[in-house]
Amino acid sequence: MKGIPWHRRLRSWYLTWRAASHRHFGNLYADRDSYDRAIWDLTVALQLNEANVEAHVMRGTLYWRELGEPARAIRDLDRALELNGRRWDALLNRGFAYQSAGDLRRALADMEEYVRSAPPGSWMTTAMELHRRLSVLVAADEHPLPDGKSPDETNVNVSEV
Repeated sequence: MKGIPWHRRLRSWYLTWRAASHRHFGNLYADRDSYDRAIWDLTVALQLNEANVEAHVMRGTLYWRELGEPARAIRDLDRALELNGRRWDALLNRGFAYQSAGDLRRALADMEEYVRSAPPGSWMTTAMELHRRLSVLVAADEHPLPDGKSPDETNVNVSEV
């Protein structure tokens, strides 16, 4: 973090954690204005310190989960992973954002990477289940069933695909 004055890093850090508070109250009260304040704080935090990985992850997650804007989420989470490739929460949330955007192959790739590389933790079960479901959907897309049935209507053996 050479070149960034300490006071800018400190202000960026402060705004990131203030944004976390706004997001919390947005979730608690379903308050869109709180989400907008969080986005504002995170954007300013990133203007002060573009290398603030936490701000990228938080803003990306907010865009995906609370605001339904997966393309913006993916951009922020991509940047977070460029800065720190071991931010497993960014990888997991980017997979969710890809799924929301309808890009199931990239979502599956992120879930595969997460399951393969992330340390055991509270989200591993969720990632493994999503990986399983995405595998079925991607396989069904790559190998459509001749009778036109969906994977939900047919037993799809993922190990055979």
